[in-house]
Amino acid sequence: MAMGDQWFSASQVAEGVHLVRETFYHSGNQANIWVVQGTEQDVVVDTGLGIQNLRGFLEDQELIGNKPTLAVATHVHFDHSGGLYLFPEVAIHKNEVEALEKGNNFETVTFVSDSEIVPPPTRKWTASNYRVRATKVTRALEEGDVINLGDRRLQVLHVPGHSRGSIVLHDQVNRQLFSGDTAYIGE
Repeated sequence: MAMGDQWFSASQVAEGVHLVRETFYHSGNQANIWVVQGTEQDVVVDTGLGIQNLRGFLEDQELIGNKPTLAVATHVHFDHSGGLYLFPEVAIHKNEVEALEKGNNFETVTFVSDSEIVPPPTRKWTASNYRVRATKVTRALEEGDVINLGDRRLQVLHVPGHSRGSIVLHDQVNRQLFSGDTAYIGE
């Protein structure tokens, strides 16, 4: 069993679409992490907390790694943007670029408790020391932008409310919507 297997789980939910979960994070705030595979580029939608090496896990599982990968956060909150620092290509809505690049923990709404991280990543790890790392943004997104994966396209829709830079990514052809925290099951 690879090291990441104890921290993450992955399941295919549609052709070229995988749902990844942080199995060590036990909270109602847990974000869905999506891997959308294309012929020319892969996209990781939301990257979780960044406490463990999501990118390494995805490469070990062969979900990414053989073509360029863009990591996109649907918004800057910690449970969606925490792992962006692991990726060389990072995108977020233009209204939240500064917060991410400065590691602004007010805007990232960083709140994790020790009881939510089980097991802790190291013996000395404490939630009070957790922060979203300042991360260089390589692509600032705005309404109407299209992320081209080759055989599929994700259109950016700006849906402020949950945060000022909240976006959803819409694959019109495959009828898929990656909604971050703008829609919840049962609502």
